[in-house]
Amino acid sequence: MPAYVVERVADLLNQQGKPLKGAKILILGVAYKRDVNDIRESPALDIIGLLLQKGAGVAYNDSYVPRLEYLNQEWRSQELNEGLLTVQDCVLVLTDHSNYN
Repeated sequence: MPAYVVERVADLLNQQGKPLKGAKILILGVAYKRDVNDIRESPALDIIGLLLQKGAGVAYNDSYVPRLEYLNQEWRSQELNEGLLTVQDCVLVLTDHSNYN
């Protein structure tokens, strides 16, 4: 359901008067399932790809996946802190790791 998730994000941002294009989106969890480092077949990757196609700025946090190569880019997990959270337009929990409160 990656397309549905991106559509919902766009709708919710729109309700706040913000377009998806140029929005800052933070992804929490890119692993396939909880508390593992396996990204094979992770829907988070498809969601990231769709968000990028729509012009969103995307960052991620996942302590199980500190580095990610996707779409010919190298991504690094961002440190999850108040400063990072406050500059985001939207935060998506895509993998419910036990270390997310």
